Amino acid sequence: MRIGIDAHILGKGKGGVEVYLKSVLKKLPSLDARNDYSVYLNNGVAPQSLGIQNKNFCLKGLMFSSPWLRRSMSLPLAAMRDKLDVLHVQRVLPLFFPAEKSVVSIYDIAQEIHPEFFDAKDSLIVRQLIKSSAERARRIITCSYTSKADMVAYYHIPPERIIVAYPAVENFDEPQGNDDEAGIFLKEKNIRGPFLLFVGAVEPRKNLHGVIDIMNSLKKRSLFSGQVVILGGFREGIKKDYYPMLKTKVKDLGLEDDVVFLGYEPESVKKMLMKKAVALLYPSFYEGFGIPILEAMAAGIPVVVSRIPVFSEIVLESGLYADPHDCEDFANQVDRLLRDKSLFAHLVEKGKERVQQFHWVEAAKKHLQAYEAC
Repeated sequence: MRIGIDAHILGKGKGGVEVYLKSVLKKLPSLDARNDYSVYLNNGVAPQSLGIQNKNFCLKGLMFSSPWLRRSMSLPLAAMRDKLDVLHVQRVLPLFFPAEKSVVSIYDIAQEIHPEFFDAKDSLIVRQLIKSSAERARRIITCSYTSKADMVAYYHIPPERIIVAYPAVENFDEPQGNDDEAGIFLKEKNIRGPFLLFVGAVEPRKNLHGVIDIMNSLKKRSLFSGQVVILGGFREGIKKDYYPMLKTKVKDLGLEDDVVFLGYEPESVKKMLMKKAVALLYPSFYEGFGIPILEAMAAGIPVVVSRIPVFSEIVLESGLYADPHDCEDFANQVDRLLRDKSLFAHLVEKGKERVQQFHWVEAAKKHLQAYEAC
């Protein structure tokens, strides 16, 4: 078969979605020497960054970076030129390509379940496009059974058309640089002493305003003397007043020295921060998965997460849970974790055991299964 993979998201700083696709692409060549692959990248993305040298994988540039031109022209023309038998795209199917030969990755349907967290006009358009793509594609790939259940419930998709391919992590337990380099970075960013860590895009469904309220509760009750570090940048399609609102909230609560916004940083910085943090704080209202949770477990720090279905699926008994709508509940769980050394050590070990159950090669096998079903 001739298989095309839309990899336009690589190089865009798309967080977990980019990590997911890049990791699967690196594993596929070792699994499949029989089919021929065309991997479509945005112009400007270095093909060598993927490290794929197999003869049956060809990396090609797309003509247009605009989403609308990519879907209406670049991908259909590339598919026709390369005589594809299967086309795998991200979230939205292109025009003018047979749906029965299509695979679509839909990692979550946040805009369907929580439209209030997104820009109203963009959300309505994207919701319709994703729903239509899910209904038409031969196979859907998603990253959790929770997301699969959401699509079955909201889109009435037959369960057998949806394939779950769990993400994984690699190399997060390896040493990152040296202490001098880490110390210089932390000093430059005004990060001191013990700190809690949040990793993810700055958007309402991630509950960053809740992170600030949790920190305020800890400080007011003298339960934690450190900081919270927020690693991640603003995402397109999100209400544009959200980040300014967070900065204002921090100022109004007098937490300017206690809440550190870093924006996007290289992967090496994320790994270093995971090693230095005392715990990962993840109070999201809704997620499709949550790769930073696995990264924290692999790095050897405990996690305090929202009591939502997808985190129960991922974390099991390897972390502490709290109500994302209740900052006091979250603060109490953080306090419990930091005061109980036996619990802390137990959760670190449970996390290391849990993360070993996720493998990128298994995710790649699930992708190959989807392609071969077309």
